[in-house]
Amino acid sequence: MKPDAFFFTQVFTFGQSNLRDLEVIYMNPFDAVLWFFMESFLLPQMSVLSFLWVSVFWWLYLAEFTWWLVEAFFEIFISEDDDDDKKGGSKDDDDDWSKE
Repeated sequence: MKPDAFFFTQVFTFGQSNLRDLEVIYMNPFDAVLWFFMESFLLPQMSVLSFLWVSVFWWLYLAEFTWWLVEAFFEIFISEDDDDDKKGGSKDDDDDWSKE
């Protein structure tokens, strides 16, 4: 609700509004009542559009979750232990670069 409201306040005030204007703690009682009244009408409509958005693009969310699972699997089980090999440093590694 706040991003939409901030966008509209920026448009209608030609950029003179501030996010602080939308904080309930800084509103007078009438503005706070008006804010909650407006939210009570707009949030149900926004939730319908949100469900529509997720139902249309569910496959993208599934693809991202699958990518995250595969990436986590490779990080945990199939990662190369390059850091462990370099920590101790064997003499063979040191000799190879010093012979050049």
